[in-house]
Amino acid sequence: MIHSIMLTHEEKQALKEHHINTFWRFVSATNSTALELNGKLCLEVNRHNIDLFCQQYCDDDVIDMQLINGRIYVAAKWLCALASDSEILALKPEHTVN
Repeated sequence: MIHSIMLTHEEKQALKEHHINTFWRFVSATNSTALELNGKLCLEVNRHNIDLFCQQYCDDDVIDMQLINGRIYVAAKWLCALASDSEILALKPEHTVN
């Protein structure tokens, strides 16, 4: 995702929250797993959610993915522009199991 440096602080904050909420909605809607892996918050992409993942994030320019033991993990901060892992976790809905 490319973001304008011309955004105001309020616009950046709103954009960050939008991306974080989108991330957690995806996790909930697809029963995906969000976990810490190698010190990073990651989303596990599997055969059940890969098509939806590609549809949701097809316009992203760069995504940090790792293939470990046949599983695909995507760093959450690449899906939640401008947000740190702690900010993403802080907005995790209470009803989310993962």
